[in-house]
Amino acid sequence: MNSPGELRALLVCPACLEGRLEDWPGPLRCAACGASYSVDDGIPLLLAPGVAEHTLRQAEHYDHETDAEFETTRPFGTPRFHRALLEEKFRRSVSRLGAPPPAPALVVCGGSGMDAHLLAGVGVPTITSDVSLGAAKRARDRAVRFGLPV
Repeated sequence: MNSPGELRALLVCPACLEGRLEDWPGPLRCAACGASYSVDDGIPLLLAPGVAEHTLRQAEHYDHETDAEFETTRPFGTPRFHRALLEEKFRRSVSRLGAPPPAPALVVCGGSGMDAHLLAGVGVPTITSDVSLGAAKRARDRAVRFGLPV
């Protein structure tokens, strides 16, 4: 399940939680409730109406990351101890799951894609999401740069 069409079919309206989103790649419209969502540089912006102000401020903060290269490549390029800690945290978080699942994993609050990268590294096709468009773009850049099924 790596094709854009297959992934698009998984999108559901965050306002009503029922309707499929149509009219890709332009503004997306919910088939059930009619809510509309924009698409920025190929990334759907699925903020439901009434999102809390502090959530929007958080997104704005992460939209303007000061070290995009670090965020896009970490844990690579970090000191060996730092990288080992991140990899061990990941290893422990998935160690009891067994074989990779047959369906994609969803990383919520995925930031610049490090967790999605680690999941893809063990064979799990992954969908990552974040409230920050800047972080989502860095996650996409990471996937392209490293050839990841994210």
